[in-house]
Amino acid sequence: MEALVSHGKVDVLIHSLLVAEAWRERVFPLLREHLARRVDSAISWSLLFHETALANLLEVALFHRCACEAASEDMLLELADWAYRKLTYLNTDAHKHSADTAKDRSARQLLDLGPEEHLDEQLGEVTWGAGMCGLTIMRYLAEHLGSLPLGVMARLVSANDTIMALMPLVAQPPWARTHKGKMERYIQGYWQVVEPADRLQLALPDAQVWLALHNLLLEPACRAKYDPDEYRREALQKLRRHMHEPLLDQLPVLKDLQRLLDEMAVGADSGAHDTRLGSSGDGADQGISYRAGGGGARNGRQAAHLILEQVPTAREAITRGRDWPALAAHIRERWLGDEARRLARKRAEHMLKSFEFMCSLEPEGKQRGSRSCSQDGLALQLRLKRAAKPVERDPVAGVWYVYHPVGGAITMRVKQADRVGGGGV
Repeated sequence: MEALVSHGKVDVLIHSLLVAEAWRERVFPLLREHLARRVDSAISWSLLFHETALANLLEVALFHRCACEAASEDMLLELADWAYRKLTYLNTDAHKHSADTAKDRSARQLLDLGPEEHLDEQLGEVTWGAGMCGLTIMRYLAEHLGSLPLGVMARLVSANDTIMALMPLVAQPPWARTHKGKMERYIQGYWQVVEPADRLQLALPDAQVWLALHNLLLEPACRAKYDPDEYRREALQKLRRHMHEPLLDQLPVLKDLQRLLDEMAVGADSGAHDTRLGSSGDGADQGISYRAGGGGARNGRQAAHLILEQVPTAREAITRGRDWPALAAHIRERWLGDEARRLARKRAEHMLKSFEFMCSLEPEGKQRGSRSCSQDGLALQLRLKRAAKPVERDPVAGVWYVYHPVGGAITMRVKQADRVGGGGV
């Protein structure tokens, strides 16, 4: 992180993230069939995963306030827009991805899966990962708003209305689902069954949503710019039903948010209570009135807050005036033709050398003329791949073999093989 800040590479990461997003949206549909049928799956996966990898790196770096301050205002605006687009994805297409991954498929259905369908599944996985990273990045931007340019605050609160985009994620989060009568949550990169006793335990994405709402609603400068009309007040009041005692025990900071919602419900002027809400001393001058008559900016009782707004231009410069079919044809001929086949062949040779080195560690058969598992490598790989438990022991050499989806049959030595059960390592 220190190297990214000291060398001014945070802007480069954000710009690369925008380029990767533009490639996925504009170029990938034109190369989908070619990538699925004529390009190594490892290359296709690396191309799709690039955006998620950059988002994850930014997610780690932006945890520190100095990394946010090191980015320029224009790139921070672009990052805010990118994170907002990921919130839109989590509210729409992410639910379909969550339902599709819950479907149980037989081995025959997996074998009958076409290359285009397999590539679409990979695209769904990397898009889901980028969406989860976007949620965390949005929370960090909301947390560090006090030290960021005012244009970023206006972008989050006024232009994009991030608060309303976060609201549906509280009631219907895509990272929670019901599968075979059991509740599952997306935890640490995997769908895991949640026991009934742990259902009220707060998941990490849920905490990100609550903390982002807390920062955006309780920051005095954000409240001064936010116009809580009747629709927004009604939507915010729906948060009260989710603020139960276990939630407040896990995130005590939400008690200030609960108090703010209570004051909005009774029509109190929350700007007069900034000291109790944990805001700065000048919050009374910056607060807004949550009265039943509607937003101040709409009924003329409050002057307009925003006169000029900075508009980001980096993404527009990347996408404007591009001949995407010509660019896709150039990529297909230059990088995904003979070059891709050369890289795939080189990767396969490297894997073969690694496999041969591991096979060379296998002891020779003690009985002359006996046939061990390693003497028919292809048959061994096919047998292990089709087995319900892809583990097998050579009765002659006493060596265990484990099937790996990339390396094939891999030799594994077990010092105390007799202590291992008859089917596992």
